[in-house]
Amino acid sequence: MSRAIPQRCAGRPLSGGLVVPWISLAHGGHAVFGSMDAARALAAFHRRLCQLCGQQLDERCYLLVRPADVATGCAPEPAVHPECLPYAAAHCPMLNGAATHYRSHPVTAGHPAGRPCADPACPCPARTPDAGHAARSGRPADRYEAWMIHTRHYRLVPLPDAPETTVGISLNVPVLRTRLLRTAARTVRPRPVQPERRRDAVSEPHLPVPDGGTLTWLPLEPTGHQFTRDEVAVLNLHGEAHVMDAPYSCDVCDMAPRWQITEHAVHVQDPCPYPDGITTTITLNVPSGRILVTDDLRPVYRWERKGRADYSTALGQAQVVRAMAAIGCAFGPVGNTCPGLYRTGEDSFVIARPRYSEDENGDPDLPEDTCLANICTDLWAYSIADVEHWKARGGDPGSLGWTDTIVDITPGTYQFTHHSGERGFDPDTADAVIFAHIQRIGEAQS
Repeated sequence: MSRAIPQRCAGRPLSGGLVVPWISLAHGGHAVFGSMDAARALAAFHRRLCQLCGQQLDERCYLLVRPADVATGCAPEPAVHPECLPYAAAHCPMLNGAATHYRSHPVTAGHPAGRPCADPACPCPARTPDAGHAARSGRPADRYEAWMIHTRHYRLVPLPDAPETTVGISLNVPVLRTRLLRTAARTVRPRPVQPERRRDAVSEPHLPVPDGGTLTWLPLEPTGHQFTRDEVAVLNLHGEAHVMDAPYSCDVCDMAPRWQITEHAVHVQDPCPYPDGITTTITLNVPSGRILVTDDLRPVYRWERKGRADYSTALGQAQVVRAMAAIGCAFGPVGNTCPGLYRTGEDSFVIARPRYSEDENGDPDLPEDTCLANICTDLWAYSIADVEHWKARGGDPGSLGWTDTIVDITPGTYQFTHHSGERGFDPDTADAVIFAHIQRIGEAQS
């Protein structure tokens, strides 16, 4: 299936009508699809860039994973933006199934695209087959999956014998979603069960063990806090125990934990003040009966970062939601989900993302005729304001674009109940996700 060029790739060069990936090898103005420029691949790993568009990764990204990568616990290619993946999956022969075998010959040393170089002064790169190519050469194509991870779990894996050399991105992290890109060319093989991570210094190269020390892994007792892992490493050295490689702060309250090490677990001493997460409720005054719905209303409405919890935590996001409401903007984080504003009653609405479904003819849980506005989440949030209030603060109607929608509603005061900070809230479920409920609760404030 043909895919439109992603907006992030609008400035990328084309070859044969296709976007040239940022990490692709180029020579003499010719792109070499399927071959990575080693320097650019390394830059993408370390600077957290998308391999297709070359831009910075955001909150979530996809890793391209084969069964062999699962066994090694490492994705050997740079990551991809969620919005860039469909284009790559549609047009890359190895990902869309058009290529049934890996190439039999490595990229040549004389010319990386296999053509004779006519420029005697050109420093053609010397290319020799690496271990990965030697193992794959001429073999049937593997099964490929895309694994979505949160970028706070993005961790590079070094070569065991050469820690300064990066070999890929760790797969030993929480996986938010998997997507099958293609099956193996020879047989349809299920993805192998990921082996349990070995608890030693070899499998955890970033945790060196001093001479005379031992490293053990213990369950993490969070005392109501929420962390990205359920166990931590404990270093026993000279009769003293030290917590290693532990979370820096709670994903809900942003509190830095104080540890208590026992024989069987590592406990957080202080309980989380928000064991059930945070539900944030604010009000928006809409005297004009017209609201502007979009993702980003900066610089007309902007919050101050100073003195707030980390925005990646539930508390930090709740503080921003309240701060924006105090200056007249209903704001809420929704990730890269592109939700919509849906009417659920005469004066009630939701900010929601419909369920994912492979059946295009199935009954939608959020009918399209109830959608009043679609939100393009470049900012990963929704922003809603009374149109006249926005204009009074300097908003320019002439600056509005296709991603901005003005919706007519009953004038009044509206209550927004935002749910993304609640414990157990899952924005990545295949079911419909409701980020906020909106209800008219009274007359407009003068």
